[in-house]
Amino acid sequence: MKIRGFALFVPALLCAVSALAQDADLSPEQQAAIQKIAMEINETCSVPAGPEIPDGSTATRDDMVSSQKALKMYIDDGNTYLGCLDGVEKGWGEAITANQKAVVDALYNRAVTALQASAKAFNDQLHIYQGNNTD
Repeated sequence: MKIRGFALFVPALLCAVSALAQDADLSPEQQAAIQKIAMEINETCSVPAGPEIPDGSTATRDDMVSSQKALKMYIDDGNTYLGCLDGVEKGWGEAITANQKAVVDALYNRAVTALQASAKAFNDQLHIYQGNNTD
């Protein structure tokens, strides 16, 4: 079993945009505007790929160390992505629209959730690994 984090932007983007559109019951024109905003953000900010987390019941020490290093890099890259989203939002300044704010918020929240989920998945598997490898 391998657990994947926030690996692909498009599904995450579609989920965020779809949730936003459904929550607000937007017209097709408004949905298109939101999708355009999200795609513009994607051109500026790169979503990091989540690390693969090994199954703690079968993982080796090297597997867990490699996964921990990948997780740390993912968190660093995720923080860079969050900073980029903040920068995009600040760049719009006073002229920011409600749709722009909503898309940034949705992408930001989704990224934070993915980062937290990856850290939790690693910690869960680490505890399993440690339980199977008591000295």
